[in-house]
Amino acid sequence: MNKIFVCCLLLVLCPFELMAESPYALFLDTRLLVMAHPLFSVFDATSNRFKGTSSEPILGGYQGVDEVVEQIKKLEEALLLSSTRLKEELKTVPLRQRVSVERKFLAEKKELGNKLESLKRRVFDARQVPILPGMTSYSSITPQVNDIMAAIRAVVKKLKNKYNTELIIDVSGLMPYAGRVELTESLLTNKHKQILDKNASMPGQYLEWLHEADQYWAAKLGVDAEVIPYGALDTRLEAVKLMEEEVKGYIIWSW
Repeated sequence: MNKIFVCCLLLVLCPFELMAESPYALFLDTRLLVMAHPLFSVFDATSNRFKGTSSEPILGGYQGVDEVVEQIKKLEEALLLSSTRLKEELKTVPLRQRVSVERKFLAEKKELGNKLESLKRRVFDARQVPILPGMTSYSSITPQVNDIMAAIRAVVKKLKNKYNTELIIDVSGLMPYAGRVELTESLLTNKHKQILDKNASMPGQYLEWLHEADQYWAAKLGVDAEVIPYGALDTRLEAVKLMEEEVKGYIIWSW
C-alpha cells in the first residue's frame, strides 16, 4: 500500500501548471520495454555481454582474433569489388528489371558495410583487455545500452506527443509481485489513524506494519493490479507495442 500511496503522492505534488496543460499523467514499466528489445534475448548473463554484437568476446584467443581479422579483409574486398560485379550483372538484366536489381544491390551493400563496421569494432574491443586476447572490456556494452536507452526515449517521446503530457511515471519499482503473504496479527490491527495524525512519530512497529500491508496487497492483487489506481493512465502495453515498432529491423549479427 505504501508504494501506491507514494505514487499517488507524487501526482498530488506535481506542479498545478503542468497538470492544467496535460490532460493525462501516464505510467509505464521500463522493465517491459527492455524485455521487448531484441538485445534482451541475446544478453549473456555469464559474460555480461550481448551476443551477436561488438561486445561479444571472441573465442580462441589470438587465433580467434586473427580469424575475425581475416573475415574483415574478405568483407572489405567484397565491398571493393561489388560495383564491378553489379555492372557485369546488369549486362544480362532486362532494362525494366534494373531498378529492382540496383535496389537489392544497395541494400546488400549497406548490410555488408554495417557488418564490416561491427566486426572492426568487435576486434578493437577484443584487444582492450590485457593478457586476455578476445575478451571485451566491461565498457564494450555501452553502444548496446545506448541503443536500448535511445529506443526507450523514443517511445516516451511518442507517448508524450500523443497524450500531450510531460508527466510519465516509471512504475518498475512499484510493480506488485505475485508472491503469497498471509494476514498477520499486526495487519489485523488498525493503525490508519497514525497517517492522519501530523504530530505522531513513525515508530519501527508502524513502519513494519506498513511494509506488511504493502506486501499483502501486492500478493493479493498480483501482477494485474492497478499500480496507480487514480490520476494516471496505464500505457504499459501501448508502450511495449511502440517499442516493438521502434526496434523492428534491429540487427543481431550471426558471425
